[in-house]
Amino acid sequence: TLYISSGNHDAGVFNAIHTTILFLILVFFATSYIFTPFIAQIGLRRRVDEKIEKMLSEEAAKLGIKAPGLYLFEDANKSAFVVSALKKTIFLSTGMIESFNNEEIRIVLMHELLHLKSGFFSAKRFLHSIRAGFFGLLPVQLEELDTIEEMRLDNELMKEGLDIKKIRSRL
Repeated sequence: TLYISSGNHDAGVFNAIHTTILFLILVFFATSYIFTPFIAQIGLRRRVDEKIEKMLSEEAAKLGIKAPGLYLFEDANKSAFVVSALKKTIFLSTGMIESFNNEEIRIVLMHELLHLKSGFFSAKRFLHSIRAGFFGLLPVQLEELDTIEEMRLDNELMKEGLDIKKIRSRL
């Protein structure tokens, strides 16, 4: 249909290209939303820890949100991140778990849960989709948004008396 409508006049070519780009943005956004948690797990070996699962449930209840999935993956590096999609999941490395005490792990979990509660990831994913749909040609600096969000969440934890800066210095 787009090909036929674009053949008659120049505006039709623009409409065809515009519609195609919008379709690609929508497909990229939907695909990343559905498959991100599963893609993130590829190549990771999982470990189960009921104590950390319980901690996560307790902290989620304090924030009034549903506890996300927890994926403890084997890696000597200390890292934690969250994936927000159909299946919200927090990822923690075994390097972090082995290096941090229970209170420090609890603070990391709180930080990741605050990411989920803020809803920032949905907006960020949408902006990534738009930028990808325009093949990176849009001058959107998403890294600055990440930094601002991290600082905002750290300040929120500091107000609660949780020393996130000490933990960040050990990462």
